[in-house]
Amino acid sequence: MIYAVTGAQEPIGDYNTRVYNTFLTLDPKKDKVLTGACVGIDRVAAITAYALGFFVHTIIPANLAKIDEQFFAHCTTYEYMPKGTSYMDRNWRLVNHPDYPCDCLLAFPNQNEEILRSGTWSTVRRARKLGKEVRIISPY
Repeated sequence: MIYAVTGAQEPIGDYNTRVYNTFLTLDPKKDKVLTGACVGIDRVAAITAYALGFFVHTIIPANLAKIDEQFFAHCTTYEYMPKGTSYMDRNWRLVNHPDYPCDCLLAFPNQNEEILRSGTWSTVRRARKLGKEVRIISPY
């Protein structure tokens, strides 16, 4: 399966443990992981998945202001989004990638209730609209 990851850039709670425990339920021999190269959950997910032996493909947003500058050390392959595209465009590609079609979205929001102005929750809504499996990993 191919798992895309979305989550807060400033996550709350013990997010390192939540990410680690989530990846322990997956199989690095069969599963692949897509991440978004930003700080926060993207960074922790890439580091964790790569350390556990997963194939990790990273999609770097056009706006480099919030990226993890060491992303390339924690991925198997990567690509840059075209200039002028938004974080939302990058998130759309995460769940609708032509070469790595997402089977399941792993979402690590900062709240249990869906909120309107959130990149994480927007990505969840897009994945659901496409009929993708979505797993919400609670911050509590």
